[in-house]
Amino acid sequence: MIYPIKFLKKVLKNSLTVKQTLILTFLLLSSAALASPNIITFQSRVIKPNGQPLEESSVSFRFTLTDSLGTCVIYQEDFANRSMAGSKGLINLSMGAGAKIYPAGPFTLDKVFNNYNSPTLFCQAGGSINAGATDRRRLVVQFNDGTGWQTVPAMDINSSPYALHSLHANNLGDYPAADYLRTAALPTCGPTQALNFNGTSITCVASGGAGAGTVTSVTSANADIGVTNTTSTPQLTLNVGNGAGQIVKLNGSSELPAVSGVNLIAINATNLSSGTVAAGRMPALTGDVTMVAGTVATTIAANAVTSSKIIDDTIVNDDINASAGIARSKLAAGTVGQVVMNDATTGLPISIGCANGEVIKFNGSGVAVCGTDNTGTSGFVDGGNTFTGTATIGTNSNHNLEIETNGTTKMTVLANGNVGIGTTAPNYKLEVMGQGAFQPQITTDLAGSTALLIAPSVTITNQTGSISGIMSSPSSNGIDAPQVIGYE
Repeated sequence: MIYPIKFLKKVLKNSLTVKQTLILTFLLLSSAALASPNIITFQSRVIKPNGQPLEESSVSFRFTLTDSLGTCVIYQEDFANRSMAGSKGLINLSMGAGAKIYPAGPFTLDKVFNNYNSPTLFCQAGGSINAGATDRRRLVVQFNDGTGWQTVPAMDINSSPYALHSLHANNLGDYPAADYLRTAALPTCGPTQALNFNGTSITCVASGGAGAGTVTSVTSANADIGVTNTTSTPQLTLNVGNGAGQIVKLNGSSELPAVSGVNLIAINATNLSSGTVAAGRMPALTGDVTMVAGTVATTIAANAVTSSKIIDDTIVNDDINASAGIARSKLAAGTVGQVVMNDATTGLPISIGCANGEVIKFNGSGVAVCGTDNTGTSGFVDGGNTFTGTATIGTNSNHNLEIETNGTTKMTVLANGNVGIGTTAPNYKLEVMGQGAFQPQITTDLAGSTALLIAPSVTITNQTGSISGIMSSPSSNGIDAPQVIGYE
């Protein structure tokens, strides 16, 4: 059964009471109070049309808070299955302690009533509103006793008299927020500056300028600086010495006092300036470079110096002593595929590369150079060759060709074609100095004035054929000249 509900209304001139009455009473607790609960106490009474109070064993309630127009649902929560048995229709619920339906997340009841700085409040159906400083909220109450949901008309939520003072929440005392400073809005000053207000804005000024004060007390935060007469005329003393916890001071010669080397743990090349340290004050060195304390003679460990430890990553000629014996395995390999040799001018290793078809030769000075391959594919080699055509040996220039054995010339072919055996200056096409044997015969052309000249003698053996022509001999050791040996 659905119960119609009306409100008890009090009018100045008339008072009307109806059977269906729902009395609503609100108590809004200030969320600014320390340890105050974030709830609103809701009290009401429901009377049936027959005048009997609502005392069902299971009744659910729903509270919906909207904006002042009732168009934006800002907050909604449920109280399910509340027993009204024996309650005489009285309701006492704590809004903010029910099961929140909207919004999701950490949004709490007090934020529904926040009007400070025009906050953005999101609506259940979508969109959002920006609350004004004096905007009110509306409450819609619904309940279900098992016969369906009953909706009470929306009611404005008004402030209690004391709560009206919350309109001054934007003030501090009687002063608005604009009269106060926020630390985040102040400028950041340096260690020798102070804040100064010029009537319009706050700026940083030198601490010795306008607004400077008087130091009334000086203290030290540690033992490095001692302070006496802290309130009148402070005197500061620096804790100088070479002991533990003391500050090291240079002497009159700008020298460091005697300090144990084990305490010099933060000294490196970047912390040292120019100057000369006496040999007697040098410490011992260990590692890649070793040195005995009190000396300047250093020793470099074997294999300690690599290209990465040389300032330009490259070892040049000036880095190597002239008398140093450098193994060839330590020298650069040169260009891939070329021969490494010493340069004839500088003596430094260089690569030599010849053109296609050239070979490396040594010139008259014993220097390797590139030159023409005189052997080629038809060169004559010891033991004989196998050619695919006629083989040629000789000169392509106007020079003689000599063939020697045992270190002396045995046969000469002049540039004009004369051949000499035993002579390097033949006057004939063939000139033999010494004895010769011709087998089986000698044939000559009679067109010449002398058919065959052999000096000083000739021996003809195993002659089975005829001898034609003229043979002459300049001496009696041979055939008397001129004499016809035979004519054919």
